[in-house]
Amino acid sequence: MALGVPLIVADTAIDRHYFNSSVVRFFHCGDVDDLAKAMLLLLQDAELRQQLARNGLEFARAYDWENNKDKYLEIVDMLTSRTVPVSGKGAITI
Repeated sequence: MALGVPLIVADTAIDRHYFNSSVVRFFHCGDVDDLAKAMLLLLQDAELRQQLARNGLEFARAYDWENNKDKYLEIVDMLTSRTVPVSGKGAITI
């Protein structure tokens, strides 16, 4: 994705949580025929390949370390401390 190539991803709950069909091409998990169909589709459809590659690259850029490090570090700090942010009130110690 970050390399600007289209991805074919197993249709699992976790992948559906993070991605949608504008970013990746899904195939039914464990179904080799469906995986083959997805591969053939991307081989034959240059426009879809380009669209998925472009959208995937935008997605990767939006969630890369440089754009999100402060947010990620805040989450780590929250998980490793006993201080919890409270909306509109700063933080409380638990």
